[in-house]
Amino acid sequence: MIKFYSITRKVESRSIVEIEEKTSTIDIKSLLFQYLLVSTKKRLPDDFSFSVVKGKRWTDVIYMHEAASCKFYSQTLIDVLGLFIDLTDKCYPINIIEGAPCNYYMIYNLKEFPLYKDPNNVLSRYFEITTDYPSLFTIKDSNFCICTLEVKQAIEKMKISNVEFNEIYGLTKDECDALGLQLWKKNM
Repeated sequence: MIKFYSITRKVESRSIVEIEEKTSTIDIKSLLFQYLLVSTKKRLPDDFSFSVVKGKRWTDVIYMHEAASCKFYSQTLIDVLGLFIDLTDKCYPINIIEGAPCNYYMIYNLKEFPLYKDPNNVLSRYFEITTDYPSLFTIKDSNFCICTLEVKQAIEKMKISNVEFNEIYGLTKDECDALGLQLWKKNM
């Protein structure tokens, strides 16, 4: 079992900027989440833009209004992550109409690993890992950005704002089977 860390935002932070899509058509809103999972292979259309709807304080992690799992990352945080993984095809800048003090990025196209559930504990956090995991990856069909201890320490050293870490554990397929864990399926 290997300990990893899910990069999250601080829930109790106040006055943090929240953004929403500027386009308000139902079709775009219904399609939006197919572009906002970190495992998706699709980029948002180039003409897609966001505007600030709440908050005044810009931090290194901001999120979409009423969809807090959709996170966007500052240039500073992207620079730190870029020390550990080539982000050339893993992130792209989003268009915020006004007021952003720096570029913010959507992370996408991360390597993904399957999630396992403990049938006796619905809060269990395990996923199947192989020996060739990168420093930043995700869990299939989720919006988790998972990092190694080295990445976590670098983010903490740089005093990145509005970031917390939750522990999550990677197990081999044999370890998952030995513990009686079940492969999570999207419709469970």
